[in-house]
Parts: sequence; structure tokens; C-alpha cells
Amino acid sequence: MSKPDRQKLYNKITPAAGLDLLSAVFSSYDYLTRSGDTPREGSDYKATPSEEAYWNNYLELGKYSLPKVNPKAKLPEDKNSKDDFVGTTPDIDLRVQVLGDTANLGNLVRNYDKFKNIPALNNKKHLEQIYNFSKQVLNNPNSWHLAGEETSIKGIPSTEDYAGGSGLGALQNFWVKWDPKVKSIQLKDTYDFPKWVFPIPTRPKLLQIRSKIDVSKGSYLLRNNLENFNKKE
Repeated sequence: MSKPDRQKLYNKITPAAGLDLLSAVFSSYDYLTRSGDTPREGSDYKATPSEEAYWNNYLELGKYSLPKVNPKAKLPEDKNSKDDFVGTTPDIDLRVQVLGDTANLGNLVRNYDKFKNIPALNNKKHLEQIYNFSKQVLNNPNSWHLAGEETSIKGIPSTEDYAGGSGLGALQNFWVKWDPKVKSIQLKDTYDFPKWVFPIPTRPKLLQIRSKIDVSKGSYLLRNNLENFNKKE
């Protein structure tokens, strides 16, 4: 697919859409009905800045830059890979970092009534699910665990400019591993699309996401009784 065609595709389809079959139907409708000659605007069509950046990079358009990969986040199987590698954006890092802080997560769950009025905080049942997943990850170090958007402790609200999301939307489903030696959560993912998400092309080189997120000081969002939770990211 030529670069002008990829630009039109980028203008037509929002990366905020899910990857299920119903979302694929809506994406196909946008593809067939939108001209692609003008950029998407507003919360009905634009995703969060992070999601837009990964989508733009997937199509190799060069408009948005993404963090470079920390060499320590590379995996042995990446050594001779010809794929493209990128890191994770700060909004993703903050949410994944939470998974390595069972102390503050446990305090939050046990004392939920104390914190429940904090804006944007998930309900107790959701927090318990995140806490249990966090324990699973930390109790089984150096093993990969499949995570999803439901592990995000804090969503990104919609604005006039873009639709909100979980804060992990660019990842959808991804793998995390606890490295106790350096007190970090390692993350790996491939940014791609199922074949049924018409008409997104297969990328010539896979877009691989790698990251190693420091948890030595706990979670920025959770520490000190959530004093940073509602600060602007």
C-alpha cells in the first residue's frame, strides 16, 4: 500500500475502535463512507494521543514519534530480529507500574471506603481483580502473564478533541513479567490487527513493543495514599 493510501486509511479509521467483529464492522463502514482526504476530528473519531501515535507508526507515516526501547527491555529472541521496536508511552507506564505494587493495591482494596470518592477511581470489584492479578504476577517471578485493558486502574476521560479509553488501549492484550532482581515489570506486545479488521494491511515489519518499568519506589499513582492519582499525566 502506497504512503498516500496509508494516510487515507489513517484518516478514515480511528484506533479507538476495538478488535472484535462488531468493531470491525464499524471500521469497515468508516473505510467505505469516509473520503480520507481530511484528518479525523473530535471525540467521535480521534483516539487518545498515545493510541494515535501507535496507529500512525503502524502505518509508517512518521507524524508521531514513540519512545525508544530501553536496551534492557529487549528479549533474547529480539537479538537478530528485523522487526521495528518501540517503547511505551508514559500513560501506559503509569498503569503497568501499578501491577508491581501489591502493597499499595492491597491497602487500597482493604480501605476502599477511605478512597472511594476519589474521581476516576475504579469500583472495588474491579480493584480486587487488579490486585489479584498483581499478586499472580509477583508471586510467579520471571514468568509471562497475559494482561488486558481491564488491568488499568485509571481510565483517560474523553475530551472535545478525542475519545477517552483505558489508558492501555494501544496494547489491548499484552504480556507482563516481574523481574525481582531489578524490581521492574517487563512488558512485551506486538501491535497488530486480526485479519477480520478490514481493510488494515499487514505491516511489512512487525511493530514490536518492549518496555521495562521501574517499580522500586512503588506505583506513582498509588503511593502516599493516592496523592498523585488525579494529577495531570
